[in-house]
Amino acid sequence: MLSGSLDFNIEKNDYLVTLSVEITKLGKKTSKTKPWFNRISEKTIKRRRVARSNWVNDTNNEPLFNRYKTRQREVSNILRCEKRKYLQNMIEKAL
Repeated sequence: MLSGSLDFNIEKNDYLVTLSVEITKLGKKTSKTKPWFNRISEKTIKRRRVARSNWVNDTNNEPLFNRYKTRQREVSNILRCEKRKYLQNMIEKAL
């Protein structure tokens, strides 16, 4: 008698766990694709990486550091603008 109710409780708990996982989407990988990420974004990120690697090779060089910081600002501005354009297009399509 006791084992029957114990089995029922285990099955009930298993069901509740799977239900909560489905609701909260635990264990599922979220998509890392960014549809607003385009070739312009890729090019600016490559330029930033090159500037950073140049600066890391010679950290005492002030112009290389300034170039890296400039590239960093460029990338953040371009990514922000591209994302904004994408979202505005999505809103326009929805309306």
